[in-house]
Amino acid sequence: MADRARMKAAFRPIDFGRMRKKFRARKAGGCIAIDLDGSTLRAVQTAPREEGVFVSRIVAEPLELPADVDRNDPVVIGRAIALTLARAGIKTG
Repeated sequence: MADRARMKAAFRPIDFGRMRKKFRARKAGGCIAIDLDGSTLRAVQTAPREEGVFVSRIVAEPLELPADVDRNDPVVIGRAIALTLARAGIKTG
């Protein structure tokens, strides 16, 4: 009896419309490319368009880091990058 129920479940038709909705690919969002060179941050912000990708902003700003800070600390560098991007008007996340 249990084998018959398993066989029915195994041979039921596949609803491709439902599966397509479940695994639908989302459109690509904007992207920010970052280059950190010493105390200078360069960033390029892009946005998707129908015909491709559009570069919406290019920024080169100095990082505001105190002289006594450890530049190998990822938390300190991350905060400095976030502040610089916010100052430049680039939204993240």
